[in-house]
Amino acid sequence: MSRAGYEVLPANRPNQALEIIRNNARIDLVISDVNMPEMRGMELVREIARIRPGTASLLFTGGLINPAEVPEGVPILRKPFSTAELISAANAAMERFTQIATDFARTCQKSAELQVQSQQLISECKNVAREAAETIREARAQRTPRQQGRSAPRTKHGKKNALKKTSSPHLGYNS
Repeated sequence: MSRAGYEVLPANRPNQALEIIRNNARIDLVISDVNMPEMRGMELVREIARIRPGTASLLFTGGLINPAEVPEGVPILRKPFSTAELISAANAAMERFTQIATDFARTCQKSAELQVQSQQLISECKNVAREAAETIREARAQRTPRQQGRSAPRTKHGKKNALKKTSSPHLGYNS
């Protein structure tokens, strides 16, 4: 791997690998056997993903594994393999991880843009609602009592009192 341009930080045990991950600012790729003492490779890559989400992983094994146990997106290389196959698998894992990271960054950017647009729409809706409420208040203030639902008073028999024209200068009521 060193000859292929990778800086290799070897670990003899899973816990040592976790310490390396915790103490280094950036690890791009972890390559691990599936079957190890202390911890299985699947558990190791899950823990590494929890500690350093920006780390790609590649597992290898010579035995049988349950595909359901393998974390999503983590490739498995079957033993025996050549150095060229290892380098090819490592490069593919890095490319795939880089693509996932790029897609994730685009999704985050789009999400941020949509949040801004959403806030703008909410603000516009509030302004329209305020304007509508003001228009309704103004319209109500300009209505006559009859238009506001206030009709002439009713008598005790349910008939409306009505104004009648009289020849006298004062107005009278019918009862």
